[in-house]
Amino acid sequence: MSYLVFVFFMCLVLTLVWVASNPSPYYGAAGLVSSAVVGWGVLVGMGLFLWCQFLIYLGGMWVVFVYTVSLAAEPHPEMLGSHVGLYFLGYFSVFVLLGAVIVWGWDVVGLSLEVRTSFGMCLVSVDFVGVPLLYSWGDLIFWFVGGPYYWSCLLC
Repeated sequence: MSYLVFVFFMCLVLTLVWVASNPSPYYGAAGLVSSAVVGWGVLVGMGLFLWCQFLIYLGGMWVVFVYTVSLAAEPHPEMLGSHVGLYFLGYFSVFVLLGAVIVWGWDVVGLSLEVRTSFGMCLVSVDFVGVPLLYSWGDLIFWFVGGPYYWSCLLC
C-alpha cells in the first residue's frame, strides 16, 4: 500500500509541475484534472466520502474549464514546443526511470511489492480491490438482497 501511495505522490508532483509550466488552457485543464485524479488516488483509503467529494470537485472543474477554454482558445496551443515543456518532458522521463529502478530494484534486493491480504499474496492492497469487487460481484448481491424491496417500492 505504501508503494502505491508513493507512486501516486510522484505522479502528483509531476502533474503539479505540468500545471505550473504555464501551458495553454487545453493542456492546463488536462493537467488539473490529472492532478485531481492522482490526488484522489493518494487519499483512496478514505472511503465513499472522498469519492463524492472528488466527483463534486471534478464537476466544478469541468464548468470552469469549458468557460476558460471558450474564452482563451488558441489556434495553435503550445505545450512541448516551449522550453518549459521540454523541461517538463525531461523531468517526467527522469521520474519514470527512477520509478522503474525503484520498483524493480526492490525485487532484485529480495524485497517484493506484494501485499498480504485475505485473498493471499497480490500486488494490490484490499483498499484498491473494493470498488472492482463491488462492480463484479456486488451487483448480484444487491440484486438478490435488495431486489424484492426495490420491486415492492415500485409496486406501491
